[in-house]
Amino acid sequence: LNKVEICGVNTSRLQVLTNEETNRLLRACHEGDREAREKLVQGNLRLVLSVIQRFTNALQKGMDYVQNHSPEEIAQMISPQFPETDMDTLTTIVNRYYEQDTWKENLVFEKDSFELLQDILEGAGELEKRVDYEQLVTTEFANAAIN
Repeated sequence: LNKVEICGVNTSRLQVLTNEETNRLLRACHEGDREAREKLVQGNLRLVLSVIQRFTNALQKGMDYVQNHSPEEIAQMISPQFPETDMDTLTTIVNRYYEQDTWKENLVFEKDSFELLQDILEGAGELEKRVDYEQLVTTEFANAAIN
């Protein structure tokens, strides 16, 4: 197989399940077999990584669009999703987002943003225990979508 790297994982080394193996493991999963479930996940890891990266790429494409278009253009683009809202109101809303600097340039979830989110959740009484950024967040997919 050709080497295809997704977020640093050489996918040519990942196990690929046959249809027969997949069906057997699915049946075992339905019967509660946890080992079969793990084998099914590992056997489809290439697909999972690919879907995550493609989804992240699509989100980044939207971020790029927002960075490179005017509030009027964005309002026009999103107007079919808000048929009950007139164009002036949509443009005003998009303008407000621009003025508040709401949209980031990319999808990378920076450590300071993560800490701020935990502060907010903790202050609201919704966070029982803080988690280390490095333990929970991966930026590999977002960084790959930028490049």
